[in-house]
Amino acid sequence: MTRNRIIAISSGGIITVATFVAGLWLMIYGNMFPDSDLIFLVSMAISPLAVVSVIAGFLVWWIFLFLLTLIWNDSPTEQGDELNK
Repeated sequence: MTRNRIIAISSGGIITVATFVAGLWLMIYGNMFPDSDLIFLVSMAISPLAVVSVIAGFLVWWIFLFLLTLIWNDSPTEQGDELNK
């Protein structure tokens, strides 16, 4: 796996998890739902939250991969080719 792909997939994964955790925290502690039905409503809202988190992570992955491809040339150098022989 190339350096650009490693950086992009790592940042996308971090954003996916961070978005999900932040959204879940807001649903539970942000007083978005009444206290009496909190567990039911949060369990109903987890699926859309997961979808939004995955979309945000994919968006960050795609943007990072695109920008890193423009900035860094990830083609192997002559020295790297000699080491792989």
